[in-house]
Order: sequence, then C-alpha cells, then structure tokens
Amino acid sequence: MVLLGSITEAKDYVSVYRKYLKDKNTRIRALALRELNEANREDLLGFKDEIEEMLSEPDMKVKQAAINILKRL
Repeated sequence: MVLLGSITEAKDYVSVYRKYLKDKNTRIRALALRELNEANREDLLGFKDEIEEMLSEPDMKVKQAAINILKRL
C-alpha cells in the first residue's frame, strides 16, 4: 500500500485504500486514511459515512486521519 502512493496518484487507487479501512491492523487503517486524504473530494463523498465511522476508533492516529479528511469535505 505504501508503494502505491509513491508511484501513482491516490485517486487512482481509491477503491483499494477504501478496502483497507476495514483492516484489523490500526496502522493499515491509518495509512489508508492518510493516502485517501490525497484523493479528490468527489471520490471521498461517496463513502463519507465510512470515514465518519472511523471517528469512533480507539487509535488516535486513525481518528486524526479521519478528521483531516472530513475537514476537507
């Protein structure tokens, strides 16, 4: 997942990053959210509810990454 962000635009892999929002590992979820922060607003609006659900995460990195995206929406 890290390599995807370094070689392509995040918008090209929104569906891949979105899948990782359900990962069991909090580091993976936080990384997916950080990468999704680079996607365009219209793509993110399609699953705003999923991003809002991340606000109830116990991990602060996940929560902060979700907040950063929601600020843009």
